[in-house]
Amino acid sequence: MNYIEANAFLFMAVFMRIGTAMMVLPGFGEMNVPAHLRLVLALMTSLIIAPVVSRYYPAMPAELGPFIGVLLGEFAFGLALGLIARIFMMALNVAGNVIANESGLSFATNFDPTVGIQGALLSSFFTVLGITLIFEADFHHLMIAGLVKAYDVLRPGTTPPWGDFADLAMRTLSKMFRLGIQMSAPYIVFNLVFNAAAGSIARLLPQIQVFFIVMPLNILAGLGLLFVTIGSIMMLFLNQFALMLQHGWL
Repeated sequence: MNYIEANAFLFMAVFMRIGTAMMVLPGFGEMNVPAHLRLVLALMTSLIIAPVVSRYYPAMPAELGPFIGVLLGEFAFGLALGLIARIFMMALNVAGNVIANESGLSFATNFDPTVGIQGALLSSFFTVLGITLIFEADFHHLMIAGLVKAYDVLRPGTTPPWGDFADLAMRTLSKMFRLGIQMSAPYIVFNLVFNAAAGSIARLLPQIQVFFIVMPLNILAGLGLLFVTIGSIMMLFLNQFALMLQHGWL
C-alpha cells in the first residue's frame, strides 16, 4: 500500500505540473484542440515523464497541508512555464497585425481561435503557420524536454519564486514585442516609402483621386512583399523560439 500511495502521489504531482503546462503551451493548448484530447495527451506525457523525474520529488507528506502545498506548487510551476511560451508566441499576432495595418488589410478580420478574440486575418494566418512549423520542425520535443529540464531549477516542494516569474514574464513580453516589430520591419519601411510617394503625387496632381488609385496598389504590393518575405519571417521566428526554449525559458 505504501508503494501504491507513493507512486500515486508522484503521478499526481507530475500531472499537476506537466498537465497544467500542456494545457497552455503553443500547439498543445490551443482552444480549437478538443479538451478531452488535451487531457489524454497530458496524462500520457505525465505517465512517461514520471519515472524520469521521480528523483526530484520528496516522500509523500503524511499531513494534508504539505500534501496540498506540493500539488499547488507544481500547478504554479507548470502554469508559469506554459504561459512564458504562450507569451512568446504572441509575437506572431503582433507581426500579423502590424503587417495588416501597413498593407491595408486590417479590415479583413476573423475570429482567431488561438487567442479567442477577433483579429486581423493575417494575424490568424501567421499564428496557424507558426504552430504548424513548430510541429514540423519537432520543436514540440524541445518544449517537453524543457519541462523536464526545469526540474533542475524549479524543485518540487519549494516555494514558487513569484518575483523571478514576474521578471521572466516581463522580459519575455519585451522580447515578444521586439521580435514582432523585427518580423514586420520590411512592411513598415515599405509603407513609409509608399505613402511618401503617394503624398508627393497628391501634391503634384491634386485633381487626381490618389486614394482610389493608391489603396489597391498598396494591397497588391503588400501581398507581393508577403510572398517574397514569408519564408525569412518564419525562419526568424523559429530561430528565436528555439533560443527561447533552450536558453531563455529559465
